Amino acid sequence: MRWTLGAVPTLVLWMSVLWAGCAGAQTPPENWQNCASGRDPDTSIKACSAIIEAGKEEPEHIAGAYLDRGLSYAAKDEYQPAIADFTQALKLNPTLIYALIARGDAYGETGKYDLAMADYSQAIQEQPGSADAWNGRCFYRAVAGRLPEALADCNEALRLRPAYTETLDSRAFVYLKMKNYDAAIADYDAALRADPKIASSFYGRGLAKRAKGDAAGAKTDIDTARSIDPDVASDFVRYGLE
Repeated sequence: MRWTLGAVPTLVLWMSVLWAGCAGAQTPPENWQNCASGRDPDTSIKACSAIIEAGKEEPEHIAGAYLDRGLSYAAKDEYQPAIADFTQALKLNPTLIYALIARGDAYGETGKYDLAMADYSQAIQEQPGSADAWNGRCFYRAVAGRLPEALADCNEALRLRPAYTETLDSRAFVYLKMKNYDAAIADYDAALRADPKIASSFYGRGLAKRAKGDAAGAKTDIDTARSIDPDVASDFVRYGLE
């Protein structure tokens, strides 16, 4: 699945870029630190808003504040203001690849799959080495039923970043929709070895086991998934699987 796994590495990566780039800026350092930290979304939103409203920084720095505020809105499942902030970040800095990927994630969460895929495609065009962009397009191509293309995208993401947990989860989802249950289970197993708290991997593996006739194994995985994320079943229904 996309947002819950994808946003955190993007935020952490941007924090280092933003903090390094703003040395000597006119804004108090604690505002930049709180804006970029993401530890508490409301605190981050307040700090980023102060930076934006003060209007004292260079456009590329303001773009970073919009990006981080958008990520904080997205962490609260407030995707419309997140999309607005990512769009503003891109107006100020059209080369900001992280804003394209984050906006793609947010579009996907609001069911705007074509817009999500368009943002990932643009990100890939501008930065072909971005495993996050290839993974995002893989997942939403799978949601849209474009399975061979989705599989190719996931394979490229894994070539760029081997054993990337998020892409293993996405590729397993592709295999699940292809009804290649053994391959799906293998990728879900690998994802869960790396991170045993991925609700979507437990749920998807449960569906694959159920399709193979392993009712007991399916129940264990699905129950575990629901204990981690009570809404995981509705996510799979939204993506065409139940």
